[in-house]
Amino acid sequence: MTMNAFRLAVWLLGLLVALPATAAPKNILLSDSLLANADKWDVKHGAYWMGKFHWSFGDYVVLSSKSSGTHSKTKTNLLETKSESRAANTFEFVLGNKTMDSAFVHATHEITARSNPGLKLGDGWTAGGEEGTHGADLFTASITLNGDSTAAWALSIGSTDVANREGDSMTGGTHSATLKHGDREIVLASVFSEKITKRPSIGSLFKMHIIPPAMGYEFAEEGHSLCAVEYSSSGLAGSAKNTVWMDRNADSRLRLVLAAAITAILELQSAVAQAPAEPE
Repeated sequence: MTMNAFRLAVWLLGLLVALPATAAPKNILLSDSLLANADKWDVKHGAYWMGKFHWSFGDYVVLSSKSSGTHSKTKTNLLETKSESRAANTFEFVLGNKTMDSAFVHATHEITARSNPGLKLGDGWTAGGEEGTHGADLFTASITLNGDSTAAWALSIGSTDVANREGDSMTGGTHSATLKHGDREIVLASVFSEKITKRPSIGSLFKMHIIPPAMGYEFAEEGHSLCAVEYSSSGLAGSAKNTVWMDRNADSRLRLVLAAAITAILELQSAVAQAPAEPE
């Protein structure tokens, strides 16, 4: 089971998330309340150079940044009955706006795949082991305002699954995405430019893989939609065209935290699209 197969399984899992109300067909489908109260911005992505990246939208701009690049390794025991692969990369940046506040972000993306096929005895016989490859894809980011680590927000986007040799999910997988601070929890719902209310057919999944819909996240706290990011458009531009919606009535410091989380997601998806983190 390759990491590419696992990443496809995770992607398909995201497609099973039910969507909120309708919007323009070429953008991700967003709740009516957000569309009625949001500022909408096109995202600008400056040149990536010497490990530094530049994102900006609305009043928000990356002031400084750096990335570690991807580090990967694979471990196998002597008898090759167990194998574990891991790929990880980190990046950090400072996001500013027109106020004196700045958001400091440190992010890590890690993908793991673990298999235990057992000892091959010949003639198709195997001793011990377990079926399938256990995979996990976890992205985390710590967000602080003005460097105050005692008031950090935690962004977490993670998926797990067990897949067979063909890359098909054996469990249906799990997926969660949240932005938390103390007792506060903002949920990130996967949203697309197509409404999906039931498990897609194989034909539909194939079509979506060949011609992907627009993809993104909508952020909501206790049912109130705060913002959204479209990290991949449905047109030919794909991941090169991004859009952000932000509730104009939200507190300015919360808006900065949300903008920092959105920027972290944009950088994550850009890195995955250009050079997916995958163990060798």
